[in-house]
Amino acid sequence: MLPQNSQAAGPRFDRPGFSQGVYRITCADQPSLTWLREAVTRIEAIEGHSFEVMELSQLNRLKSVKVWIPGEKSDPKLILSRLSEQNQGLDISEWRLIYRQQKEE
Repeated sequence: MLPQNSQAAGPRFDRPGFSQGVYRITCADQPSLTWLREAVTRIEAIEGHSFEVMELSQLNRLKSVKVWIPGEKSDPKLILSRLSEQNQGLDISEWRLIYRQQKEE
């Protein structure tokens, strides 16, 4: 990406990490963003997945939903399976259980 003997400062990134199915990288400055945009074009797709640089405002915000499910505590995979079976066409492939609270009522 940078020549091995380069004296140029490399790109700088803040708070990289995986969040809600997206690997987010915050560029510290415009040259870092420019470098990242160019570097991503040289990465080959892996198992059909490619990479793309986009502004945070371009990402679809994932929605959080609160659900009350009466009865005994069930495995999240079972709950998602039931939702999928009862709602034909509902894509739950990226749904995740974020928080669970069990109450007496």
